[in-house]
Amino acid sequence: QLEIKRIHRELGTTFVYVTHDQEEALVLSDRIAVFNQGRIEQIGTGRQLYDEPETLFVGKFVGDSTILRGAASTSGNETAIDVAGRKVAAAKRLSDGAKPVMLLRPEKLSLARRG
Repeated sequence: QLEIKRIHRELGTTFVYVTHDQEEALVLSDRIAVFNQGRIEQIGTGRQLYDEPETLFVGKFVGDSTILRGAASTSGNETAIDVAGRKVAAAKRLSDGAKPVMLLRPEKLSLARRG
């Protein structure tokens, strides 16, 4: 892997490397294309694919995650997502009644005492 990366940098040309190994793709690549049944789902850096997946497939495919489904409700400029009876503030404005999917990364979560 390191030899391939070294040659790539020395030649300064584009390499296309096909792998099913996520770790290998992240180590070797400046940009990664995630395919699903022969279709490109998303192209980006490893960080973009992990932090900002454009589709649920990419979010589930790249790294560990927990998926929660909810219902959006909008009041003024704020949108909340109801997940199992709990309201969670939405990062983006959604249409009232939309059915968003939240993808949670374990390292982004923390536990706190109630109160």
